[in-house]
Amino acid sequence: MATFKLTQETAAYFYKEIDEIVFDELAQQPSQILALRGMLNELLHIITADEPQLFTDLYSRLLFVADKYTFPGYISRELQAFRRIATRAGRKNANISHETVQSAARALALLVFFFSEERAPEPLRTLLLQAKPFTKESSSTKTHIPLVRLTVQGFGLVESKHGRAFVELQGLTHEGEMMLVRIWEPWHDLEQLAWEFCTLHIVNIRFVQTKTVEILTPPSTSTKKQSQNEPTSEELSLYETTADSIVILEPDYLLDVTDLAECVQRQLPAGGNPRISLLKKFLPTEVKMSLVSGSIANYCFDALLSNPDANFDAIFQEALLQKPLQIIALQQENKESVNLLRMHSLTVFENIRALLQTLSWDKASIEASFISPLYGLQGRLDLMVEYDDDPHRKTIVELKSGSAPANATWENHAAQVTAYNLLLDSCFRERSGDSCIFYARDSVRPLRNIPNDRQSKQLLLALRNRIIAQEHSLSLRQPRTLQELHPQHFGLMPTFIEAEVNRFAQTFAQASSLERKYFRVFAAFVNRENWAARCGSERGEGFSGLWRKSIVEKAEEYSILAHLELNAEESDFTRLHLHFHRTAQTSPLANFRVGDIILLYPLIPEDTDERSFLRGAMLKGYIKRISRESVTVSLRNKQMLSAHSTRTLFRSEVLWAIEPDFFGTEFKSQYESLYDFLKAPERKRRLLMGLEKPVFNEEIRQRVKNTRWNDITEEQHERLAEAMSAEDYYLLQGPPGTGKTSRMLKSMAVHLHADTRENVLFLAFTNRAVDEICDALKSASLEFIRLGSKESTSHADRVLYTLTEGQSLEETEQLFSNTRILVSTISSLLKNLEVLAIKQFDTLIIDEASQVVEPQLIGLLARFKRFILIGDEKQLPAVVVQPERGVAVRDEELNEAGIFDLRTSIFERLITRCKAQGWTEAFGIISKQGRMHSDIATFPNTAFYDGVLSPLTERQTRSVSPTLFEDSAAAYSDISEQEWHRVKNTLSSQRLVFWHSEEEHQTKVHEGEARRAALLAEAFRKELGDTFHEGSIGIITPFRAQIAAIYRLLPAELHESISVDTVERYQGSERDIIILSFAVNFPSQLRSVQSLSTNDKIDRKLNVALTRARERMVVLGRAEILSHSPILRRFIGFVQSQGGFVG
Repeated sequence: MATFKLTQETAAYFYKEIDEIVFDELAQQPSQILALRGMLNELLHIITADEPQLFTDLYSRLLFVADKYTFPGYISRELQAFRRIATRAGRKNANISHETVQSAARALALLVFFFSEERAPEPLRTLLLQAKPFTKESSSTKTHIPLVRLTVQGFGLVESKHGRAFVELQGLTHEGEMMLVRIWEPWHDLEQLAWEFCTLHIVNIRFVQTKTVEILTPPSTSTKKQSQNEPTSEELSLYETTADSIVILEPDYLLDVTDLAECVQRQLPAGGNPRISLLKKFLPTEVKMSLVSGSIANYCFDALLSNPDANFDAIFQEALLQKPLQIIALQQENKESVNLLRMHSLTVFENIRALLQTLSWDKASIEASFISPLYGLQGRLDLMVEYDDDPHRKTIVELKSGSAPANATWENHAAQVTAYNLLLDSCFRERSGDSCIFYARDSVRPLRNIPNDRQSKQLLLALRNRIIAQEHSLSLRQPRTLQELHPQHFGLMPTFIEAEVNRFAQTFAQASSLERKYFRVFAAFVNRENWAARCGSERGEGFSGLWRKSIVEKAEEYSILAHLELNAEESDFTRLHLHFHRTAQTSPLANFRVGDIILLYPLIPEDTDERSFLRGAMLKGYIKRISRESVTVSLRNKQMLSAHSTRTLFRSEVLWAIEPDFFGTEFKSQYESLYDFLKAPERKRRLLMGLEKPVFNEEIRQRVKNTRWNDITEEQHERLAEAMSAEDYYLLQGPPGTGKTSRMLKSMAVHLHADTRENVLFLAFTNRAVDEICDALKSASLEFIRLGSKESTSHADRVLYTLTEGQSLEETEQLFSNTRILVSTISSLLKNLEVLAIKQFDTLIIDEASQVVEPQLIGLLARFKRFILIGDEKQLPAVVVQPERGVAVRDEELNEAGIFDLRTSIFERLITRCKAQGWTEAFGIISKQGRMHSDIATFPNTAFYDGVLSPLTERQTRSVSPTLFEDSAAAYSDISEQEWHRVKNTLSSQRLVFWHSEEEHQTKVHEGEARRAALLAEAFRKELGDTFHEGSIGIITPFRAQIAAIYRLLPAELHESISVDTVERYQGSERDIIILSFAVNFPSQLRSVQSLSTNDKIDRKLNVALTRARERMVVLGRAEILSHSPILRRFIGFVQSQGGFVG
């Protein structure tokens, strides 16, 4: 019997969903199967919500649940058959019958009953009783299997035979068959590397015999009692690896080729050390002459491939200006840097030109990106050349600008090209062709061949497996993982690594016990976020959804722009700005914004495999413009394709798809940040841990306080004086509408610019918030530079690359030196840390600090003499995708320092710590808010802010104006004239209204609320008349499906002027009128529509939603369902007490 139990309400919710799906006569069978699989996924996530481990896919999660709760065999068989059917349903032209849909519903209902003991209601129960169970698919033993995807369930024999070692593992294929595989060298160390329910790809195995074995569960990971865990005997097919076999651990985790190659320092296998990869996570990304020289060499390579007659001086100057801040940083270290770079680059340039004259090809792809979900690799080639007379032949040329060995190649360079061979083998069937390294400084023997041999690939992938196992170990917070970054345990150390290993070990040893624990838990936290972003979590499949989900599933999740038509006339093929028109099949609500990094690929109509885009280079870029009619994409690599390739690829008859791309750079910067914290002086570390009281200068506070300010309140003036007197840090809480950016941050900038000689760095998490900072600075007529791209800001005139366009390097350096204010997103700064080497900043001011996880900031804060954090811990926190249980901290020493939940921002942790210690000088709140009418502000003020907020202007206390809605509600059959009359009467006297919704049974959609939201929006628009504008009305709802439902009912002419979006997208915005549609039909959905504080007393999502409205707030929802939440029950009760409830 299961120890986990679904509530009666949750079981009823799943039965109603199954009912809606199977009795939908208009739905196609594949869509019904996919919808049922979505329900299975949701149910499994509920069951495993408190499990600490990450699951790579639905299959591994299902196996875990079946094992932990001891499913009866018939349930396991039914669910496995259902999962296999669902996999086929996502393919093109899938043939699924009504009977199969009913069988799938039966399998899902069995699981609901198993965990609830609640029977399905009629008429669903009758249908399920009549549905046939899935028949077991007959399987014949194959003598050879080219590829199997296996979920590991345990290990058996570990032996040596004829001098060769092997291990036998038991696992389930993704077809649901139990299999025994004998793993020979060089893969036999999987017994130490793999873990229960991990995923393997095994390429090329052969049948050995049928063998009677005990079905095992590793006792170290089993959660069942020993009596339930007794092995049973079963006859299994035994397969074994061969000389041609390859085994890949967790193939959905794409390891970058360069990261893998850097772990190879001598001949494999002994020459590979996975700890190099672990150490390099934490090492700073510094500007070095060798790296800049390599970048310039690649730029020359690209330029000469495009134009063999290119002029060196022109190309060299262009290359310098690609990353001007890096060059300036080098110049400050060594005034001869540019001359040295020029001398080195000239030799490289001439050698490249000479080599290219000896080569011939028909098609060249420059810096083409490839991914391989088969081998778990991704990478970007310098050059791939192809030939018309042999389409299978593809040659790799990898450019290296450093010194070349006398003979052969450096081992890490050879490993890099070997990995590129694996990528091309994976992407191109029957691929042939050679591969080589081009040492551009060698004029005699620049080309060095790299054999495309099997053994090199196997040894390299075996090293990759060790790196992935290391990643998993770090995620589990295992102390031994970081202990291996010590000279005694590290193993093979090249000279350039040895000093770094010693420095890391010394830094770690000198840290306090608390600091080491802090480093360890947050390193694991970042690693889990990284893993989840790549392989998936409860919030989705992560980047691996690119190849694991069908287009239909992605469209339902609004994560793809598919079926786009390329408009050749409006595209600029020279600059590779591609303009696409949406078609009727394109989702109108796909979740994309200007500046998003994306993947672009063609949808080949004659190809039934939706993963066919993996069989070629990936086109990468960003969204330049997006509207409801079209999308413009700018490809990142302008020289990737030759003119011939461009004409061939961008054919007018081909439809296209856009999906999000993934970069791991944000996680790399967080690892570095944690190490920067450990390297900081002891006092700075104690300050950041909240163990030492920050210092303030009373003389400065009085001086600022005595200075006259005209455009800030007395309270804001007091907060300004406190912040400017800080010598270490100051924490400013800015609740909604209090002017934390437009007033406070602006006044800080004015004071620091006019009354000091300080250089100031302003940061925020989002581009929107950075633009608000720019607005404030411009309104004060302050000069500043903004880092980032021109496309991601409304202040392109202040972007560095706009200001320096056409300027020399010296002019750029002068501009940067003379400008005292720099503004950036946190991510843009972390990508350009050379700015901190070029310019000494005295004060760091971060807006939106409560929206950032601690590892993103801790290292930055350690670099500055003082910092000011502005935020509001009672609004939305940072987005974290790993399971909730993995963020809990149960260490007494860390808890005493205020670290309980790793999702908590450093702003919230420090302000909580300062309050507990009585350090009142270190923090302050702005209590005068100028946004919400007091009738709207009263509930969030009393429920979330302890009643400290008060209105700033007379407008906020005016009586409500009578509502003069003249329209009837006749257009909506479920809204009676009497009900509409009650709503109008209530709106005539109340600014905060709750309109109770009727019962519906769908998930994430409430059609009645959608109709009411559309009706209200149109009525308010007509009431506003000529005063209506884009900032007048906004609609907030938690689900993309409800957004779609509202847009379908909203008049088309209002789509551009009335935004319908999630509360996450609305944070930082405001409207005169806000309509909030909860669209919640079941209590089990409440968890997804709330963001509760650690003490469960504050609902951050509700707080943000209510505080977006200036004049009116209308809430739509089912009161009896929402009242399952204590906070929402209190809110509804408050509205009722004020006379604003319409039932």
